[in-house]
Amino acid sequence: MRKHDMDPDEQHLLALHQELAQHCVRSVLYTHGIRPRLRIYCPDERPGCSFDNNVIAAALAGQWIFWWPWAEPIGPATELARTAATIIDELDLRDEGHRESDAPVTVPSLAVQRQRRQAQAGALHPQAR
Repeated sequence: MRKHDMDPDEQHLLALHQELAQHCVRSVLYTHGIRPRLRIYCPDERPGCSFDNNVIAAALAGQWIFWWPWAEPIGPATELARTAATIIDELDLRDEGHRESDAPVTVPSLAVQRQRRQAQAGALHPQAR
């Protein structure tokens, strides 16, 4: 299938796939199912991560945006480098040489990491009562 034969969401996902590949992040574009998705593979994945590690592309108010599977936006399709960096950070896919510490960080799933971020945000910005 040539690029111009693809749906727009597939085209955007393919562009993100290519951007991630430049950072040595392995991903596969799946076109079966309800909508196309980009499956991102993480080293040392735990069972159950396969859902969390999917990205879709969908238009919102005329702008194409990449989304996590629970409908949280990642970034606009017009900003591939920034979106790829966000995915790499969220899934902790930085090269070993670029880690801030020597201790390996293993996140069992993106859902756990999201809960950790929400807890940290709550601790930093408690709501006034």
